[in-house]
Amino acid sequence: MSNEPPQGGDPQQGAGGPGPDSQGEQAQGGPPYPQDPATGQQYGRPAEGQQPSGQQPYQPYGQDPSQQQYGQQPYGQQPYGQPQYGEPQYGQQQPYGQPQYGGQQPYGQQYAQPYGGAPAPGYPGTGAPGGTSPDPLVPFSFGDWFSKVIGVVQRSWKPLLIIQVAVYVPVAILQAVLQLLGLQATAGPTDFDPTDEFVGGGAAAVGVVGLLMLVVTLVLGALAQAASVFVIVRDAAQRPYAPQHVFAFAKSRALAVIGWSLLAGLLITIGFILLVLPGLYLAVIFGGALTGVVVIERAGIGRAFTLVNPRFFPVLGRFVVFILLAFVFVIVVSMVSAALALGNPVVAGLISSVLTLPVTLAGAAAAVVIYAENRFHEQNRVHTPVLADEIDRP
Repeated sequence: MSNEPPQGGDPQQGAGGPGPDSQGEQAQGGPPYPQDPATGQQYGRPAEGQQPSGQQPYQPYGQDPSQQQYGQQPYGQQPYGQPQYGEPQYGQQQPYGQPQYGGQQPYGQQYAQPYGGAPAPGYPGTGAPGGTSPDPLVPFSFGDWFSKVIGVVQRSWKPLLIIQVAVYVPVAILQAVLQLLGLQATAGPTDFDPTDEFVGGGAAAVGVVGLLMLVVTLVLGALAQAASVFVIVRDAAQRPYAPQHVFAFAKSRALAVIGWSLLAGLLITIGFILLVLPGLYLAVIFGGALTGVVVIERAGIGRAFTLVNPRFFPVLGRFVVFILLAFVFVIVVSMVSAALALGNPVVAGLISSVLTLPVTLAGAAAAVVIYAENRFHEQNRVHTPVLADEIDRP
């Protein structure tokens, strides 16, 4: 019996000669596939697109066939070791709600500069109409600054009013006592004698009450500044709080506010005594940033210079406009108070203090908005969520 394979009827073969496939096998030294005489199908030949039994598709040496080659990842997948879009690099993770000042961008800052570096709609460089900002505390123009101040008053007037009343009531009582003692001391007996016991006792009482009112005003004023900043920022960030939270925060920052405010007041006074202009310069620097620097950043007086100096004249312009508007309002209030008091100075003072509360609320709002605007124009741009995170940190 012959060992030759049967001759088939492959249409591509000549007179029973081997086809191209069998020739390729013979050229490579391998045996050709035997063919069925009836059908011409080669025995043991796999179907088209399949590998012969026991053979694997071609893969580079040492590579697992189940893994994708580098550069051939499906859409949306990254090579090993490379973070996905939006994931932080190794060593750059920041705890939620605890931003790192001066380093990586804090929480909440990313929405102003989306991925790719293009500013979000409504931010500088996008041609936003009117220079308006979607941030509740950061303005992009003078008109936007004015609207942000009004927005703060509309949003937070109730807690701010409670804070101011808590300061106003004790100070108003001491002021009324001081005025009554002053009237009694100046009235005295008809035949005035400097050694008279009544006149001497009245002057001493005026001095004691005046010193007490100064201390109470200073302490309550520091508490009110810290509490006002807390309320304004938390309301703008839409973060709830309780009254005990406000008091606890204000108490923790009151001592620093008192210390730095006294130093700032001393420097401003010295500046006005010397040449006036240094005093005006220091008043703009401290008025534009000191409260926010001490209360929010927990920094010192030097930080106020770094923050305001690059934007000194815009800050000065905002203060000038606010002071002029407040001056006109106070004059009108004084005239109304004098008319309602019917010549009684104590009643006139009380009425004037009540009617000037809107100016006090607007002053707190203007200070916070100016500070937020200065923070935004730094290299690491800051927005309301970042300010709220800085307040919340221990």
